Amino acid sequence: MSNIFSDKFVADEKNFALLQETMWGPNAIRQAEELASQFTITGDMKILDLGSGTGLSALYLAQEYGATVFATDLYADPTENNERFLSLGIADKIVPMVLDASQPLPFAKGYFDVIFSVGAYNIFGDNEEMLPRLIPYVKEGGCIAVAFPGLKYDFGDNVPPEMQAFWNVPEVEKTVRGIEW
Repeated sequence: MSNIFSDKFVADEKNFALLQETMWGPNAIRQAEELASQFTITGDMKILDLGSGTGLSALYLAQEYGATVFATDLYADPTENNERFLSLGIADKIVPMVLDASQPLPFAKGYFDVIFSVGAYNIFGDNEEMLPRLIPYVKEGGCIAVAFPGLKYDFGDNVPPEMQAFWNVPEVEKTVRGIEW
């Protein structure tokens, strides 16, 4: 698969600097691009981006498709995100907000065409209740699309040496799981 947008995005020096300043983990634009390629997104859609961090996935969805995106995160500053979106000329397409995805959502049922989450669902959705709670907020025919880090198999007590430094962080051990999970 070609990463036309993200390659173009990182090829520009100013965009590359923005990416370096705002990434909280793996490249959210590349992940958003790959995830979005699995279904149809149009400019008239409303997308709930859960756990958007600094808004890179929302930025991609707004710039590439012209969709209206609600960029939500529990820890990111919505004012900083809005300033970033203003500087890129896309603030009219993105609503930055603080939202705890593990709590009841402040939206009408059936409001969103897509619920989208890159690199965060495993943190707030690591239980059997989350997905059924999200479904009512998606319009009939819409979708929930998530991408998050994972493993081919659970390590158990056999953590590979190259992962041991990261594995000692409780959040990592709790939220990065094998495919069976």
